[in-house]
Amino acid sequence: MKKILCFTFLCGIVLSSCALNSNQGISNLQPEKAVLKPKYTAENLQITLEKTPCYGMCPTYSLKIYGDGKVVWDGTKNVKKEAQDSAMISQDEIVKLVNSFDVNNFYSFNDRYESRMVTDLPSTTVTIVKNGERKSVYSYFGAPKEFTNVARAIEDIAIAQGWLERN
Repeated sequence: MKKILCFTFLCGIVLSSCALNSNQGISNLQPEKAVLKPKYTAENLQITLEKTPCYGMCPTYSLKIYGDGKVVWDGTKNVKKEAQDSAMISQDEIVKLVNSFDVNNFYSFNDRYESRMVTDLPSTTVTIVKNGERKSVYSYFGAPKEFTNVARAIEDIAIAQGWLERN
């Protein structure tokens, strides 16, 4: 009788344990939340970097990047590739570039940074048009360090393509 009672008791524990584990398993089987990256297109995202000449050896070029990954280069002077060219970059690179605008608070910058007390500098203009909203910043002198961070993030694409060297 003791053996039957012990056997029944142990079976009850094992069965309730299995039922408990299977219920926990079901409650833990929630679908993972997918982290979706924004899908950019040529129509909803354009980024432009323009560098003007100086009296010295300053690189002069424009670089346009579209949301679909198309990159258009126009190297004018003092760059590795003094010609027009194009390439494609990945959506991951596009997302990383767009994030650099956010991380560096690009949308809070003044529209112009300049001082005519300083002469012979190149100017840098960075423009982003995202979902129809446009922000452009022109810098001749005195832009914040974060502006340079954004410009360098864009330049990195031209460097990776072999069109430009870091100065």
